[in-house]
Amino acid sequence: MSGFYPVPSTRTTNLLMQSRLIQQLNNDQVALQRLQNQISTGKRISLPSEDASAAQRSQTIQRLLELKAQAKTNTQAAQSYLDATDTALSNVAKLVTEARSAGLAASSDTATDTVRQGAVAQIDQIIGQLLNSANQDFRGRFLFAGSRSSAAPFEQTADGIVYHGNEGLLDSFVDLHLAYATNAPGSDVFGAFSSQVEGAADLNPALTADTPISALNGGKG
Repeated sequence: MSGFYPVPSTRTTNLLMQSRLIQQLNNDQVALQRLQNQISTGKRISLPSEDASAAQRSQTIQRLLELKAQAKTNTQAAQSYLDATDTALSNVAKLVTEARSAGLAASSDTATDTVRQGAVAQIDQIIGQLLNSANQDFRGRFLFAGSRSSAAPFEQTADGIVYHGNEGLLDSFVDLHLAYATNAPGSDVFGAFSSQVEGAADLNPALTADTPISALNGGKG
């Protein structure tokens, strides 16, 4: 039993040739338009559908660049706060040195009452300047308040200076997954939570006929 098979023919009809030619022209026109878009925009692809894998990679890189740009901005802002803190601390160190010099001069055996009174006045003035430095703010943020940076951390009261801040740190991402502290809490800089400082001198001496009134009540008179 024999089968019947179609007779092969290599002849192509004119209609098929025209269709293929038109399709090729359309493809060339689309490719030319794509090249023109690439030249004018500077981008290889305009739509993610043109190259899905390349689009995904470009989106990942773009996101990374955005994070790096934000990290750079954070670093610049953090540096400005640290520079302001360093300036304030330099002023604090200068004031503490002046207070120490005044105290040493007043404690000398040759110091007169006038010298001591002048030293007291000078140290009182230095304490006021130290308080101003401790309440230094920069761009609306108090530098030594810890994480409570919206209010002045130190307040002078009748019982002494009170610290209203905390020990919190204000971290900023200066790189991917890298946080860095941009502040110095007053508890660390000024020992706001330190124990009471006690001297060796007896502030409550035994009362005698020669005891001055100024020596009473812990030296407050």
